[in-house]
Amino acid sequence: ELVMENKDRFFALFSLSITAVVFTSIWLNYSEISYLKGRVTNLEEKLDKCTCLNKVTQLANQEEMKYKTTKPSPTKKHTNYEETQLLEKWKETSRMKRHQPREMRRQLGTIDQFVTLVVQQQLKAALQCQENDTIGSECTLKPGPKGEKGDTGDFGGPKGDMGPPGPPGLQGDRGSPGYPGLKGHKGEKGTLGTKGDIGSKGQIGVQGQKGDTNSGTTYIRWGRDDCPSGTGVAYAGRAAGTRWSSKGGTNEYLCLPNNPRYRTTRTHAYAPLYGVDYRITTMFSSNPRPQQFENMPCAVCYVPTRSAMFIQQASYECPTGWTREYEGYLMGEDTIRTRYSPRSTICVDRYAKAVPGTTSHTNPAIAFPISVKCPTSQSELPCSPYINARILSCAVCTR
Repeated sequence: ELVMENKDRFFALFSLSITAVVFTSIWLNYSEISYLKGRVTNLEEKLDKCTCLNKVTQLANQEEMKYKTTKPSPTKKHTNYEETQLLEKWKETSRMKRHQPREMRRQLGTIDQFVTLVVQQQLKAALQCQENDTIGSECTLKPGPKGEKGDTGDFGGPKGDMGPPGPPGLQGDRGSPGYPGLKGHKGEKGTLGTKGDIGSKGQIGVQGQKGDTNSGTTYIRWGRDDCPSGTGVAYAGRAAGTRWSSKGGTNEYLCLPNNPRYRTTRTHAYAPLYGVDYRITTMFSSNPRPQQFENMPCAVCYVPTRSAMFIQQASYECPTGWTREYEGYLMGEDTIRTRYSPRSTICVDRYAKAVPGTTSHTNPAIAFPISVKCPTSQSELPCSPYINARILSCAVCTR
């Protein structure tokens, strides 16, 4: 039992010793590699300040000698002959790739030879000068070969804090017009406003278009069966009225056509019409003029270019702007008859004619010239400008 206990202790101490040796070797290698990396970095900083090829070569030789005299003690020593053979092998190679240092390390098997190879490689890569460089001129450092693409780094770092809001951007361009919106609801009826002031008088409007010339007007030409020039004859006929001694019938003088047309065959004689006799004819200017007791003709005339008509009384002229269709004399029934209502007044043409074959006196409707009675106690018409008992003129005027 004692032997077995000592044996276990021995193996435990042996394991601890082996572990210590391994960790010591790893620590020495790591220290030497860190030191050499610092030396290489220092050498590269000095190479950046070189000015000519001879200066760089001298600096490289000094660094190499300094390294050989000040480097830490390696785990295995080599002769100068082995180092010389290593440098000669390096000079035969024009340029080494990135994986070559690891291959040379595996071939040589020592940290010293690996570090020496790395230093010489840095010098060779940094001192690729132009062929035309001379002593005293600046060195032209050519870039080394492009390295291989490195491994992708780790992702998924913590999300950073949100940065402060940026300044407002520039105003954008105006957008295109939008579509019309829906029709809104009808609003409530507003209150009635106050009455405004009367506006100023507007301008006179433009003259309207000429009216329809087909409107026209009509009139009766008493004493003639034709119409003046420029007018049309609607129809020609004879003047008629109620007999002067009748108490009823019509108070108007009528113009009956020469070709009547009847709608009924029934007859009666309670309101008969008679022809109109001339009773005084000396004032007419026609030749031959109608004789006493002859009947009066008539005609209905149409004026297509004028639309208004009136009878101008007590004058044979029309007002300014009016057209005279014909002139004549005012005529009506006398005042000594027994009719209960007076008959209407007509304007008989100055150039009146008679209906042929009507000369017998049959006491029909009659027509006397009309005159003014002045002065009397029963009349207020002045004898100036009127003249007592003189027959009054007349004219039919249109416009």
